[in-house]
Amino acid sequence: MRCVTDHQVEPFGIHHHATAMCQNRSRIQLRGGLTVTQTPEMTSRSPRPLDQSGTDTGPRVPVPWWRRPWVIPAWIGIGAFLIYAVPNYLTFDPNTAQIPFLRKDWPAHYVMVVGHVWFGTLTMLTMCIQIWPWVRRHYPALHRWSGRVYVFGGVLPTSLLAFGIVPFAAGPPGNTIGGILWLAATFAGFRAARQRRYRDHRRWMIYSFALTLQIVWGRVLLLVLPLVPGYNFDDPHTQSITLEAISWLGFVINLLVAQFYLEYTDRKSRRRRGGTDDRSGPTEEVPAPQAV
Repeated sequence: MRCVTDHQVEPFGIHHHATAMCQNRSRIQLRGGLTVTQTPEMTSRSPRPLDQSGTDTGPRVPVPWWRRPWVIPAWIGIGAFLIYAVPNYLTFDPNTAQIPFLRKDWPAHYVMVVGHVWFGTLTMLTMCIQIWPWVRRHYPALHRWSGRVYVFGGVLPTSLLAFGIVPFAAGPPGNTIGGILWLAATFAGFRAARQRRYRDHRRWMIYSFALTLQIVWGRVLLLVLPLVPGYNFDDPHTQSITLEAISWLGFVINLLVAQFYLEYTDRKSRRRRGGTDDRSGPTEEVPAPQAV
């Protein structure tokens, strides 16, 4: 197929007139002299450009910050959590550790806990950069490099240290499964980005971010539950049940929220793209060209 201008062309000795519109072309001449006309549906349903996260980036008015209501609350929540949890591990005093089953007779246990907290702090800080759409759009290099730090300097060492702590922690099954899912989602997202499958990258990294924040539920519940009348955390049986439940609730709730968010944004994207599937491209049949 080739675009022609307003002049006579003589394919096979037949005179035709065609109008070329290289950007918004309405009539196109095919080989053999056949002239076709593009219908509005053919251009309106063409896929719009996508950014690195698989988000529709076609020309439109930039979204103001107040239309991203989850960014600032996420920063505030992460900041509050770090201010609450991290200072206790800056003194190198095992007596200030906020875990109920610290093995004080085995110094390596406390060392792994401190390393887990520090690398986890780096994970959350780089995650704050990753979830900021403005950085992704205006400073893609910063987005990429902070992503590498998130994966290899944050998630990887944090999860490996967590596996070392799990045998001595409360709720080993839930913590172990949460850690495995965290590693799997993170590296699936990293691999998708390396293969330029940005829609899959976005989906996997949202799962990874949800699993990064699974620990927040533990701190919230341990602060709220003592306020419930009749609840006694000092009771060994109650303590065991509470910590086991927290180890499961953290990642289950967050993954459900992440899935709801993905389905919601996918529906919005399909409506904006005119009936296409956000993960696999156009799903509606494009009308055939009309010969003239």
